[in-house]
Amino acid sequence: MNCNTTHYSMTYARYLTALLVTSAALSLTAQAGEAAAPSAKATAAAVAPKEKSVYDQIWGLAKLYENKDNPILQEVSFAGRYHGQYHWTDADSGSYEEWENRRFRLGLDAKVFKHFEIRGQFESDPAFDNIYGQFTELYVAWNAGEAFKLTIGKQKPRFTYEWDTSSRLINTFERSMLVNQFKPNYTTGISAAGKLGNWLYYTGVFSNTAEETLGIGGGTTGIASLGYDLKESWNLDTAEWRVQYLYSSHGDEDRVWTYFDNGVATNLLLKKGPVGLNSELLLGQGEKSDAFGVMLMPTYDITEKLQLVGRYQFATSNESEGLTGQRRYENESGGGPGDLYNAAYLGLNYFIYGHKLKLMAGVEYANMQGAEGFEGFTYLTGVRVYW
Repeated sequence: MNCNTTHYSMTYARYLTALLVTSAALSLTAQAGEAAAPSAKATAAAVAPKEKSVYDQIWGLAKLYENKDNPILQEVSFAGRYHGQYHWTDADSGSYEEWENRRFRLGLDAKVFKHFEIRGQFESDPAFDNIYGQFTELYVAWNAGEAFKLTIGKQKPRFTYEWDTSSRLINTFERSMLVNQFKPNYTTGISAAGKLGNWLYYTGVFSNTAEETLGIGGGTTGIASLGYDLKESWNLDTAEWRVQYLYSSHGDEDRVWTYFDNGVATNLLLKKGPVGLNSELLLGQGEKSDAFGVMLMPTYDITEKLQLVGRYQFATSNESEGLTGQRRYENESGGGPGDLYNAAYLGLNYFIYGHKLKLMAGVEYANMQGAEGFEGFTYLTGVRVYW
């Protein structure tokens, strides 16, 4: 008998044994009555554990090492993501379409000395001419528990809920126009975050350079955030409110957080059963212009795998060219700046393996009024994978 036959025979024998034991447990349960039912069910679950899906097995390969009893090295995991998308913009200013390798990142995560995390992750250029383009994250974090986490190195400064949410988990292809106009990006700094009771806090100071590894110099950006968890008092699955403040000083060579000197954002995230709503107010103030924006994003889980997403954006500025359209879509099709922006998005997300493997499709109408302006539709389809 070959190895494969032996393997299948042993597997069949295990399944048959589990089936017999489960059947016996159910039979005893029926005889013993309702009082014995919990114990019998527990026994059946113990002898017949849930089998891992093929996706669990594939994604499980990313964990290279795990030993929680090792005092030095507890875990090493291979990390990465790929986001590919096709978009076609049809507008009064022209049209533009392309397939884009939006993000391709690779790296390693490690947990050491029980309370420390080390992350190094780099991204490739969209054309894959070079596998290594630059490090997006390169940091060490000390996790002292839910109340305090200190992170030092190249990381994501967390301002606005949309930018704070990882690209692995966002429900739309693109973050809102006004969020992108702040010019956010990963950069070197130090931050602290945690939860004290129902209170949530975050603060950090960051360099406005964006070197390939660790860049320090130029202007600096400081961020402070305070939030509160309302889900118990409001009897919701999720209910979080946050208010955030950003201050940025600029240097001639700065590449991130360059548009506004001051920013204020407040967000309310709600979820009950299949229905969710993310709402945010955003204010930016700077030498180039002042701007105010509103974002509303309702979601509805049609099934466990299929999600309907909507989003409405409104933004206005005190300057005729104070707002800049979405770079990838509106600007590429010839759209120009303005002072009044409205956009509405409707899309579907299909979760093959949660956010770790999902298909996305959507359409967005955008209208920019002012100096040059823009009006048109952008159609998008794509796939997003992370591990």
